[in-house]
Order: sequence, then C-alpha cells, then structure tokens
Amino acid sequence: MKNSIIRNTEEMMNIPENNIEGPRGTRVEEYEKTLALGQSIFQRANLARDYALEWNPQNCNNLRIILINGEPIAHVGFSQREAFILGNRVTLGLIGGVCCHPDYRNRGFASACFQDAMAQLVRRGVTLMPVSGRRTLYFRHNCACAGVQYQATISQDKLPANAPEGLSLRPYSKEMLESLLRIYQREPIRYIRTKEVFAMLMERGATEVIFLGDRPVAYLKSRGVEQSDDGSRRLSLYELTGPRNLIVAALPALVQQKNVDKLIFYPLYGTDDDIRIALEKIGVTVERSEGLAGTVRIINFPLLMEQMSHYFREQLGNDFERLIYYEQDGKFVFGLDRQRFELIDRTALALFMLGPQQSKDAIEPPDGPLGDVLRTVFPMPYVFPGNDGV
Repeated sequence: MKNSIIRNTEEMMNIPENNIEGPRGTRVEEYEKTLALGQSIFQRANLARDYALEWNPQNCNNLRIILINGEPIAHVGFSQREAFILGNRVTLGLIGGVCCHPDYRNRGFASACFQDAMAQLVRRGVTLMPVSGRRTLYFRHNCACAGVQYQATISQDKLPANAPEGLSLRPYSKEMLESLLRIYQREPIRYIRTKEVFAMLMERGATEVIFLGDRPVAYLKSRGVEQSDDGSRRLSLYELTGPRNLIVAALPALVQQKNVDKLIFYPLYGTDDDIRIALEKIGVTVERSEGLAGTVRIINFPLLMEQMSHYFREQLGNDFERLIYYEQDGKFVFGLDRQRFELIDRTALALFMLGPQQSKDAIEPPDGPLGDVLRTVFPMPYVFPGNDGV
C-alpha cells in the first residue's frame, strides 16, 4: 500500500505505480545495491567499515528504502539499541545514512523513508531517536538540537612533563577486549554493547589503552590529529572509560605520543563529576559546549517517563507519584495538583526534557510547586551517540 507522499511523488514524476516500491526494509539480495547508493552520497566514509552497526546484511530490515524499477533511490537506516542512563534502561533507534539519489531529490522520497523508519521504531517500543546531522528534513519532523553537552580543552602547558611512573599507554589489541569491556560496563551512562559490538567499536578510530603496570585500567578513543587556525595541533577525544584520575594522569603520555599541542574532551556529561574534579586539579575547567552536534526526537513520551522512572523516583520521592504527564492533541503536559505546564510539540518536549544544545533555546518551567519539581529532574541526562553513532 502506498502512502500519500508516494502517491503525490508518482504523479509528479509520471512513473507507473507498479515501478515504485516502498518504503520498506531492504532484502538481503538488495543490500549491495543499497550500500552502493549510500556510498555514492557519503563518499568520505567507508560505510560498511565505519558504520557497521547500521551497514551490515544482518541489519537489512532496518535499512528502509524506496525503489524505482528495482533500484534503491532513497534510504533511511537505523540501528536499534538500548542504553543505561544512571541505572535506567532506555530504548533508542539511531538514525543515519539518510540519502536520496540526486535524480529524485525534493520529491518526498527521503521524507517517506524517514516517516517509515519512525513508524518502525514506534511499533518496537523505542523512546529516543538520535539522528546524525541537522537537516531541514529532521526539523520538519520535530527533531531538536537537544542534549546538554560539556567539553574541556587541555593545553600542553597545563600538563606535567611526564605521566607518573607505572602508568603507560598502549594501542588497543584484541587480547585486551574482555578487560576493557568489564571496565566499560561500570560507566553510569552508556550504550549497552554486546561483546561483538564492543569489539567492532574498539576497531573504529584510534583506541589508546591506559595501563597501570601490566593491568589495563582505562581507555581513550580519539579522532585523527587536526590543525587549528593558529597552526597548533589538536586531538579530539570522544570516548573515555575508566577511573578519571588515571585518565588525566596519562594525558602527558598521550600528548607526547601524538605530538599535539592540546587535547579536547567532547562531549562530556554534566553528571561526570569525577572528570570535572580531576581536570580542575590541573587548572582546566569543564564548560558547557554551545556547538551543535546532531538532533534527537522523543518518539514515545509516556514510555520514556516510565523507562526513566527510577531516576525520577530517586530525585523526587513521593512527589513523583503526584506528578502527572500525558500527551493530548499533539501537545505534552506535566501537572502537579491543579497546576499544568504544556509543551507545544515534540521539538519543545526534547528541548525541555533533554536541555538545549544552545542555552538561548532553553524552555523554563513555571513558577510554583510544579516548576520546582520539574527543575529537579530536567534537563535529564542524555546518552550521546558518540562511538555508537550511525
């Protein structure tokens, strides 16, 4: 059955209806063609290598496509995941690889695939949908630049000349896998990774493992060295796992090994007091980042509140039992006793619940008891895609 978008597109293009299929999942025998479409658009990346959580034959049904005359011409893919946020298990669908063949753009095909992917995620009980990028298409579907992020810039002159004796850096190798997975599993905000997924992600980018004597105790993942406008060399670190004091203590070795002038930790979680304290000891301040990095849509508001209920109960106590929340006529309402607070759409909902990436977009709750309760728990922590992104 064709939806209205596809019917309108067919009229515009004057293509016989039986020559258009989808949106639907990719069949295994169509995987290589779908991959070729994506690779023709995203030429800088090796999709099957760099984004293997999405681009693999086992994920075919989550690669939603439209075909014309048997050839994929539009695609929206996703990777269905789970994450822990301070002990609360949440469901996510990470969207990526959104593309359309140049000959068929601006005709609704990508939008149809995007809507189809969202419908799949709703049916599967997903609550959060991080999206790679910031396109008009995403904003039309109420994705928001949400999720409060922090960063720290560490110049070489803030660091000691050398790491403490007994602390060293080694490049990741496969025999370290199980030890590092156990360390990763202690992180309070993290994606749930099977052993196979963890192994795949350890191979993505550069992974430096911190050893205390002969024991791996932490690791850092980084992108390639970049040159700043002032000519200095910088290295961005986008995943850090393990004791924060040991990570900071090992940074002199990393600076020497990579021959860089400064390091950038981004993104950092506002709940990560350990990294904040460890960096403050060397005179580095963790600051809120106002940069924009991807978008997110809250797909199922009541279910997200349920999945995060332990967080709310611990923060609010009995007030959580008095708090009401519901969706009505496309709007989202919080209430306490007779007081109500209404958010006009999913964009506003994400900005309020997760916090805006830019502080100018902040939405303030009302004064009074309801506002006091909402300020206690919102913005709530958000699990950034980072190394798990598609």
